[in-house]
Amino acid sequence: ESHAVSRGRRACVSGAPVLSRSECAWLVDAAEAHASAAGGWSTTRHAHAPTTDLEVHAIRAVLRWFNAACATRLFPLATAAFPELGLRASSVRVSDAFVVRYDADGGQSFLPPH
Repeated sequence: ESHAVSRGRRACVSGAPVLSRSECAWLVDAAEAHASAAGGWSTTRHAHAPTTDLEVHAIRAVLRWFNAACATRLFPLATAAFPELGLRASSVRVSDAFVVRYDADGGQSFLPPH
């Protein structure tokens, strides 16, 4: 499903889960374990859309999972959602991937469109 965001841009929403509950739980556990071992979460990486996050490439197991998910699910989904771009899933690349920590009880609970 496509939604207008701003200035002719749009975002697409999947009607079905893209990640399973078990994958999400595993990602949370892996990120929390890494943050605990590495001195915490980063809060200074993004000036225009600040987040509490960890870089995906800093967590080897998460990076392996992310690369596989991109190749088999995320890139094909993105290219199907935006066919007017004429991209092949195999040509899509990620330049910055991170796990964001949200806190509905008083911390950061969302990220505005950007």
